[in-house]
Amino acid sequence: MTATLPMAALANSSVIKAVGPPAGFGELEQPREVVADLYFGNRKVGEAWLIAQPGSVTFKDPAQLFKVLPELRASPEVMARLSGKLPDHVAQVCPVPGSTSCKPLETQDIDVIYDADRFRLDLFVNPRFLNVVGSSDAYLQPPTTPLSLTSSIGGAIAGSTQGETVYNFQNRTILGFRNGRIRSDSAYASDLGFIVDDLVAEVDTRQHRYAAGLFWAPGIDFTGRRRIAGVGFTTQFDTRVDHEALQATPLILFLSQPSRVEILIDGRLVTSGSYPAGNQAIDSSALPDGSYTLLLRIRAPDGSVREERRFFVKSSAIAPLGKPVYFAFAGLLANTRADRAISVSNTVYYQVGAAYRLNEKVAVDAAILGTEDKPIAQLGGWLITDVARVRAAALISGKGDKGVLLQLGSSGMSKLNFSLDVRRVWSKTGEPLIPLPTYVDNFGSVPPLGHSR
Repeated sequence: MTATLPMAALANSSVIKAVGPPAGFGELEQPREVVADLYFGNRKVGEAWLIAQPGSVTFKDPAQLFKVLPELRASPEVMARLSGKLPDHVAQVCPVPGSTSCKPLETQDIDVIYDADRFRLDLFVNPRFLNVVGSSDAYLQPPTTPLSLTSSIGGAIAGSTQGETVYNFQNRTILGFRNGRIRSDSAYASDLGFIVDDLVAEVDTRQHRYAAGLFWAPGIDFTGRRRIAGVGFTTQFDTRVDHEALQATPLILFLSQPSRVEILIDGRLVTSGSYPAGNQAIDSSALPDGSYTLLLRIRAPDGSVREERRFFVKSSAIAPLGKPVYFAFAGLLANTRADRAISVSNTVYYQVGAAYRLNEKVAVDAAILGTEDKPIAQLGGWLITDVARVRAAALISGKGDKGVLLQLGSSGMSKLNFSLDVRRVWSKTGEPLIPLPTYVDNFGSVPPLGHSR
């Protein structure tokens, strides 16, 4: 059976209504001034005076924010947003402040999360309202230390009772004085004797680097780097305070378990490091400038080893946002010959180019290089999205050589990662676009082509 109340009972029943806070607590709904710790990017940047009331906060002195946050764009639009009432988003307050488990507030404008219990205010700003950090205070001060010298030596010996002993000793030396240095890499090996890989004097100014001697010019996507005896000039970011954040072409690698990752160039171990499981950005700060193929060797704790090949392009390819890159190199191509410390050819090599990032997603670059009888021009661009990074480039030479390139790589932000490198070069003679160096080593054959003597 269903019981119902008579209409009279309903008419006389009381109705509970929310008419405000309990007696004596009315002041809680009144605006009040408080001082809160101001956080930006999960980092405390200062304090802020607020006018707080249930559901919203207002900055009492919004102009003060531009002093503690130089990243904020000083525009009427930003000032208007900071001057108005901002929802406090109290439902998104992190139970443990600073915990990585708490996701930042995604905003298309300017928003805050106000934790009234801890007097903490987290500010979230859409990138379009943020400035690019200027170069006026982004570089380290020139060193004032006296003459300094650092040198490292390493070696390897292998052999058997029935075979020839093979050895290789390598030395890296840097002689520095203030903002200049002399840098050398040399080796003494069986069947090769004493060989100098590079011997170069370099001077760094606030934004530029000048070089003279024997060194590696970065090259382009289709030719790779070349060693020359000559001079060079390029923009440099090594002395920037935030230089590690300016890396180009991040190496994103998925690891199913904690592993050690080794990076090899032309069969030589360049750097290695241990990384936890997951999508990892491999440190590429020790890799030289240029465009070349890397071998990533992943060693798991269970002893298994797998290898991946990646085509790598450093900062000369993708310019940092708001920082154009330009460079010029010229000299004679160099070989490596047994029992000759330095072997310079008579083949002239030159390379000039520039790169510029139009915005956060689009970058362009151009280069002209070649030898005395073959100029080569390359034009390329990058499209950087949340899903993938796309690189496209085209090449043409004065001898009728042509080339096209398309690279596609995942951003590393999802469980699925991919990498694609497709290129085609039409060489009129069937030979390399730029002559390859002649070299001899202990582990491989001599390439058929080399620079002229």
